[in-house]
This record gives sequence, structure tokens and C-alpha cells, in this order.
Amino acid sequence: MLNHGLEKPWMCQTRVEVAKDEELLKLMSDSKCDRIFIGLESVNPESLKLYQKGQTFNDIKGGIKKIRDYGIKIIGSFVIGSDADDKNTIKETIDFCDETGIEYPLFNVLTPLPGTVTYNKLMAEGRIFTNDWDLYDLGHIVFHPKKMTAEELQTSYESIYKNLYFKNAWKSLSKVHLFKDFINPLKPIQSIKTISWIKRRSNIGANYAKSLASISRPI
Repeated sequence: MLNHGLEKPWMCQTRVEVAKDEELLKLMSDSKCDRIFIGLESVNPESLKLYQKGQTFNDIKGGIKKIRDYGIKIIGSFVIGSDADDKNTIKETIDFCDETGIEYPLFNVLTPLPGTVTYNKLMAEGRIFTNDWDLYDLGHIVFHPKKMTAEELQTSYESIYKNLYFKNAWKSLSKVHLFKDFINPLKPIQSIKTISWIKRRSNIGANYAKSLASISRPI
């Protein structure tokens, strides 16, 4: 039986298929579930097949709408850099986030961690060009992508910070009003700090992207 006395909001991690169970969504919403973390992975149908997610683009788009209809925000995680991705994939993903209104989009680059099928495959194909484990942080390209250069993938990934995070941070700051936010005077400071962090992060990423220009692709 649902505890209607539950006061604190809570969050969970699940798959997008949760949207197919409206009874469950209503119970989650009534019990103050305010966020769900979902590994959406990609808006590229071919990448979804490679990731063996067992979900389609339409499952993702329809699921997001249904979940948000119940007032639940979405932390949507995406992975960029599969053998099916090209330079247009990130733009399509950013456009998708804007269109669907995902509140907290997260992006990682495909990272071939040792012991995984992806690592063994890319290593066998001679496509991993560094074993500097400090770079295996889900934010640095460490292998040769299939449909673009490593530099192009890193540069495209860095564009997320300019075209999505940076824009949203400024949008958040522009909505600050002295009277409306008087109760939370730290809000504008937090927005400014976020913008500053994004700029530093983008500069670091851009410098790493440039360093990849001299790395030759395997024959």
C-alpha cells in the first residue's frame, strides 16, 4: 500500500520501458518520485543496435513524453562514438534534448575499458592508440572511431558544452529575478560558477582535440 505520508522526494534508475506501466508511473509520482535516471544511450537507431539496448528511437521518444506527463524529470544518459555515429550524431542528439525537454542530459564518449568486449574488439583491430589510464574517464577519445577521426569526435563532443550546457546555464542565469530568488540568493552565484566551469572544461577539451590531429589512423 502506498504511504501517502511520504514527504521527501526520491529518485531511481530504470529503463525507458517503465513508461509502459502507467499504474507504476502514477504510484511513483504520487509518492514524490521527482527524477529518473535512464540510460538512453543514443538517438541513432544503428547505435542502439550496436549497444544491444533492446529499445528503439520511438521507445525513447514516447517514453520520455509519458514519464514527463507524470511530472517526473529525466536524467538522460547518452554515449557518443559508436561505429555507427558520425559528426551529425551529436547535433541530432542536442536537437533531440532540446525538442523533448530532457531536464538533465548527460553525455559520455564511448570508452573501451579493459576486460570489455569493446576493448577486445578495438584492440584486435588496432584502433586503441593510448593506454594512458588517466584518459579513460568517459570524456577523452582513446581510440580511432569508424566514421570520423578521433579529433573530429572529440571536437564534436566538446560542442555539447557550448551548444547545450553553456546555453542552458546562461538561460538559467537570465531567469534570476531579485525578488523571486531573494529566498535563494546563491542561485545567480551558482549559475555564474557553472558558466565559468564550462568555459574551463571546454578549453581543456579543445586543447586535447588539437593534440589528436597528429595521430594517424590505422591502415
